[in-house]
Amino acid sequence: MMKTRLAYLVPSAIFLLIPLVVTNPYYLKILITFGIYSLLAFSLNFIVGYIGEISFGHAAFFGLGAYFSALTMEYLGVNFWVSLVLSLVLTGLVGLFVGFLSLRLKGVHFAICTLAFAEIFRLLILNLGDWTRGAMGISVARPKVPFTDISLGSDLLFYYLVFAVVVIVIAFNRRIFATPFGKAMLAIRESGLLASSIGIHITRSKIAAFVISTIIAALAGVLYAPYIGIITPNMLSVHYTATGLLMVILGGRGYLLGPLYGAFVFTVLPEIFWMSPEMQLVVFGLLLLLCILFMPKGIASLLQLRKLGSIIRAKNGG
Repeated sequence: MMKTRLAYLVPSAIFLLIPLVVTNPYYLKILITFGIYSLLAFSLNFIVGYIGEISFGHAAFFGLGAYFSALTMEYLGVNFWVSLVLSLVLTGLVGLFVGFLSLRLKGVHFAICTLAFAEIFRLLILNLGDWTRGAMGISVARPKVPFTDISLGSDLLFYYLVFAVVVIVIAFNRRIFATPFGKAMLAIRESGLLASSIGIHITRSKIAAFVISTIIAALAGVLYAPYIGIITPNMLSVHYTATGLLMVILGGRGYLLGPLYGAFVFTVLPEIFWMSPEMQLVVFGLLLLLCILFMPKGIASLLQLRKLGSIIRAKNGG
């Protein structure tokens, strides 16, 4: 128990103290981007890692979260924190609708169905210009600390907001898979027929997992909107979904911290080594190829020291 707590407390303490040591605002922006993309990867891990399906349209919920937040602030006059709650609820309802229709399909059919829904939502936002301003996008201001006049315009304060949300999502992930619902999802991933034979309602469990994943994706979008200052229909494009999927696959699908490792590789390492966009594509492609060939379970699988030690002992023992 103590080792488990230290495994989470030490990285948390490091990320808590980083802004006090690294004062360059450029690196702080990289860490904020890392945190937001981690949330997007965590949301996809619910689908790819826990119920064994691939969603090609998950960026739709990332973008819808941002748009619902921005539109409720503009047209309902609520503050950012109220709009955040409304955005998560509304995106969850959309996720429930999409999941109910698409999760009866499997494999490539499910992937294509989610991609179709994402494109429908993108085109709706693009063409409802009177409400969404179409391709021009919507400006989104940084929020204030609740019950105060302190603005989160400072990247330092916004970093701690994103950091806190990432910690909450990780804790939520860890907690949910200690519940019967979490175990049911893992059982479905391993074998749907066996899970059904012990009384697990497969479709209902998949829809619940899908809704949770859409809410986490919306949370990432709500934070991304004030961070970049403007949102456009491109937020719903397949580019964001592809990036999130690569993070999950490289980091380790089905592992608690796998998305975190993948997001670190895709957002922090390129900036540390000053890679050009063209070089990033080459490196990412090479990493993905190496991952598929030599560590199909991702980086997280290599960090499971006990399992690695048992494999080494088994090899040495013949």
